[in-house]
Amino acid sequence: MHLAEANYTPFNQTSKILKKGTKPVSDNYPALPCDILFESDVPVTLRDGTVIYTDIYRPVNSTKRIPAIVAYSPYGKRGGYFNYDMFQPPDAISRMGVEYDWVSGLEKFEGPNPAFWVNQGYAVIHPDPRGVFHSGGDILMFGQQDARDGYDLIEWLAERDWSNGKVGMTGNSWLTVAQWWVASERPPHLAAIAPWEGWTDFYEDLVFRGGVPNLPFVKLLVDHLYGNGTNTIENIAEMAERQGYVNDYWLDKACKIEDIDENLPVYVVGSWTNTLHTLGTFQGWERLRTPNKWLRTHTTHEWHDYYTPEHVADLHRFFERFLNGVDNDWEETTPRVRLSLLNPGHEDILNQPEEAFPLAHQQTSRYYLDATDLSMSSTPTGHRASATYNSTANGTVSFRMKFDNATDLVGYATARLWVQAPDFNDLDLFCYLQKSNGTTSEVIPILVLNSDTYIGAHGRVRVSLRDYRKPSGGTNGIYQYATDAPRYLNNGEIVPVDIPFWPTAIHYEAGEELTLLVQGWNTQKQPEFQQLGQPDIINEGRHVIHTGGEYNSYLEIPHVVPK
Repeated sequence: MHLAEANYTPFNQTSKILKKGTKPVSDNYPALPCDILFESDVPVTLRDGTVIYTDIYRPVNSTKRIPAIVAYSPYGKRGGYFNYDMFQPPDAISRMGVEYDWVSGLEKFEGPNPAFWVNQGYAVIHPDPRGVFHSGGDILMFGQQDARDGYDLIEWLAERDWSNGKVGMTGNSWLTVAQWWVASERPPHLAAIAPWEGWTDFYEDLVFRGGVPNLPFVKLLVDHLYGNGTNTIENIAEMAERQGYVNDYWLDKACKIEDIDENLPVYVVGSWTNTLHTLGTFQGWERLRTPNKWLRTHTTHEWHDYYTPEHVADLHRFFERFLNGVDNDWEETTPRVRLSLLNPGHEDILNQPEEAFPLAHQQTSRYYLDATDLSMSSTPTGHRASATYNSTANGTVSFRMKFDNATDLVGYATARLWVQAPDFNDLDLFCYLQKSNGTTSEVIPILVLNSDTYIGAHGRVRVSLRDYRKPSGGTNGIYQYATDAPRYLNNGEIVPVDIPFWPTAIHYEAGEELTLLVQGWNTQKQPEFQQLGQPDIINEGRHVIHTGGEYNSYLEIPHVVPK
């Protein structure tokens, strides 16, 4: 893509002071709260001799050595194609809820606001990684080489004469994935990270979730990363089209969470409504071996949450403790887990303190489907029945059950469905967990920043790839499907398939209904990019869900009695 599309700022190695009270980017933003020393296009030499360039924002004439916070991503250290102003109605919520007053315009897309952090005595680092704009080499899509580059940057920063030797990382989405990766290389001077929603396995979480190819978002990313015209980009979207089965290439795109230092302080933030990052965020949290980890969940949007002033202040407390060594009682006053629950039709339940996630006190219950009346019950039914929908005409089938008592559904649900495709040899299934009105059975929308694009905890699978294994390590919700060994259906064959749902936390009042929606198409849109295309679905004709007798289809849910 052409550099003009990227809002590119030309290469310019300079050092200048951005004065307090000025608005260096736009009058839309508040005036700077302090003077900022801005150093642009500073060269950093990596271990293989490649030179990348970074911008540095830091205090003017600081009387003490200071920590650095790295925002690591290829979106551009200044400018860049992606920016919050591009998200506007009717295709998205205005700026996805990021208010101008919360930022300065100096921040990298999805990264920390330099105006805030410099005013608190930190340096903010905006690198262009390998291959991006004028940085040397070719653009990489994650992996071990990119992680080693991040290691080299952190160690270089620790050697600056202004540095106190402690470096942190923060940021959302890609910037979170970079944190997982770089931390797994264990840079000696990486003192804390704050991953704020991001996948951990590019293949399983995003590209081939449940064996269903999903490339529109991947192509969007690849199409909007930029070099200087002489370097190239790793085209991960084309790799997905050519090499769809799991191989060494895709294994290199899975973060090595277990390799992260066992004592590294980590502040994880996650949500249930993120269509890209929910599973990866909670998998990252579970797989971290450090006891110095904290989790906060929320019910809004990743960017809105990241820049909300009270959350920035909370992150500041975390970094003060672990980058500046301030004794601020972080460990004593911060719950290990702050759990927020969706509560459609009512007020969400926010920041409920817990000791762990998944919850130590949760129970698991199994509810059996009955196609006779489209119900679910804790008692298996002995009679066989079936429900049919037309997969190519947006057909659906829903099963419901009513809660007699208030219930919190928290954690990883799974479904086992006995399915049949009379008109084809394969089928793609998309399943959603929803809340419905107990009187009318109408689905109650889940509003995220007043948008109803999120329709519930979701799971999907391509049935020919139904054979799976659960990886070692005891993590929940992960099913690694045998994408290199498809087993197609023969002559109307009825087969069982297990469908894991991404984790959720949702409150049901007594009398409200849990609805399991089953269909052959994806209705879960990305709130930021609602016009993106569908996954590559292979359905044809009818899908049949069998229940009862030897076909005891069921939904298994984790739940607790509300506090």
